[in-house]
Formats: sequence, C-alpha cells, structure tokens
Amino acid sequence: MIHPDFVSRCLPKRLPNSHKGTFGTLLSVCGSYGMAGAAVFAARAASRIGTGLVKAVLPASVYPIVAAKVPEAVFLPFEEEKALLLPPADAVVVGCGLGQTEAALFLVREVLSSADCPIVLDADGINLAAEHISILQTIHAPLILTPHPMELARLMRSTVEQIQKDREAAAVAAAQKVNAIVVL
Repeated sequence: MIHPDFVSRCLPKRLPNSHKGTFGTLLSVCGSYGMAGAAVFAARAASRIGTGLVKAVLPASVYPIVAAKVPEAVFLPFEEEKALLLPPADAVVVGCGLGQTEAALFLVREVLSSADCPIVLDADGINLAAEHISILQTIHAPLILTPHPMELARLMRSTVEQIQKDREAAAVAAAQKVNAIVVL
C-alpha cells in the first residue's frame, strides 16, 4: 500500500545548496485551443511533485492562460503550423489536451521519434497513437502510457467492457503490444 511515509522514503532528500537544475527538467507538451486546462494541470502536477524545471511546450494561443496559472514554469510557445525543435529534458509528458488534429499528430510523432529520455504518453497522445499505431515503433526511449479504460480500449481495438472485465490482463497485453509500461 502506498502511503505518505512510503513515498517520503522513496524521494531523495533536498540538500540546502540544491537548486532547480538539481531536480530534473520535464518537457510538458500539452494543451490546445479550448484545452488550456490540461496544460495547466500537467505543469502544476510536475511542479508539485518536485520537478526542478518545468518547460511547457504549448500553442501560442493558450500561452497567456497557462502562464497566468503556472507562473513558475518556463514557456516555449509555438505557432501550430510551424516545426518545433524540442529542447533537452530528463523526461517528457505529451498528449494532455493536445486534440486530435493533424498538427497534434505531427507534434506527437516529433516527440516520440526524437526524445531520448523517458516519455509519458497520455490522453490525446494515446488516442492519436491508437489511430496511427506505427508511430509507437519509432520510439527509442522508455515509454509509459497512462490510459483510462476508453483510451486503452481504442489502443487495443477492444471495448471498455472488455478492458474493465480484467484490467490487469488488459494492461499487461497493452504493455506487451507496444513495449511500454502501462498504468491503467
């Protein structure tokens, strides 16, 4: 069972002379017009768990909203129609509120094929991967998927009922199919 004492024993102690660079950089590739909240939640969660530096890669259209809600993040706004050069990071989260447009698919493909650090694929990232499963074969980094039952059903070409019938077996089957850690 996971409880606060267990978690605190697992986390490294913060030394008095440490700084934000000591505790890693997360690249958060999340949000889209109409889904700014997803980018806010992802960046806030990363900050709250102790990430040293959160770099929020997001569409320029949602930058003012997210910046007002998560001022501690570093922002890398981009224009949806232009190519994106991702900065180095210790981990990447991609997909929260991205939408399922061609631009979002391009972005997910870019992250999955170029990241050399652990990748967490969530929400719309999973939905896009389910429709374009070959993009999961381009990954050269550790991959973690965090689907809810409907997203996993899409990925596995199954139904929510089948997933819910045996969640553990469904997660194991998905992990084997895409060579990833699956947190259902």
